[in-house]
Amino acid sequence: MDKQTTINSNGARPIRGNLGAHFACISLNQWMALTPPELLRAHLNLDEQTLAALRRDKSFVVASQQRYPKRKPLPEWPEKTIAVLSTQNEEVHAIPITAPLRIGDRQILLRLKRCRESLARLREHPKVALTIFAKGNVAFTARGAARVVQEPMLGAPMFAAIAIDVENIDDHRQRDLLVDSGVSLDWANERTRRFLQEHLSALREVAASEKSGHDAQSNPEAIHATTLKKTFDTPGPVLVGVHVDYRDDGRLFEDIHEGSIL
Repeated sequence: MDKQTTINSNGARPIRGNLGAHFACISLNQWMALTPPELLRAHLNLDEQTLAALRRDKSFVVASQQRYPKRKPLPEWPEKTIAVLSTQNEEVHAIPITAPLRIGDRQILLRLKRCRESLARLREHPKVALTIFAKGNVAFTARGAARVVQEPMLGAPMFAAIAIDVENIDDHRQRDLLVDSGVSLDWANERTRRFLQEHLSALREVAASEKSGHDAQSNPEAIHATTLKKTFDTPGPVLVGVHVDYRDDGRLFEDIHEGSIL
């Protein structure tokens, strides 16, 4: 036996009744609209205006149709941009970063020398900030969690590739001030130009590897064709590490020359 409460003109008083396993939603508005108006006038003292406002159809409680605003994507910035990466432990530490790569609306890829203390700090405290001021009135700070995605980098063994999954973007632009240019590399030097292109190529390879890794997780039978071709075209013995369920994919390597795999 459970207690319920009913409210009448004299106030509230507890009553007892059996509660079964079935619960139903009852619209008081609909119930009153389906009740003869004479009874409502006699027992509830309702006027004609109130009776006319009653509706026979039940109104359901629905979720708000207002949509949450879409998160703003990262701005575009020139390839030769120098950014500032801020990491933390007890204090905030800022270092320049050469040509970070935008690899999605909310993701940035960069590289750090493996001996850098900033790399050790972000392992322990993944929350970082990357600030960019660049030509075209680009001025923002991207804040989010950093993670090591490749160490060492295949194309640059002295470096580790870092991905920042951007959670918040602080817009530093002002109405009366425009960013005409930011800190960038000097293209006049051929060595600098070559370094930048090698740097960006290495990051793009990591980005492609990351994408293929996500594709392989969503589809275990999918293997990045470019990576396989590059591996098989490499002269000499090559060690290939691929997760394969040989019960279903036993024919995967049938056409590969045995001398190419250790």
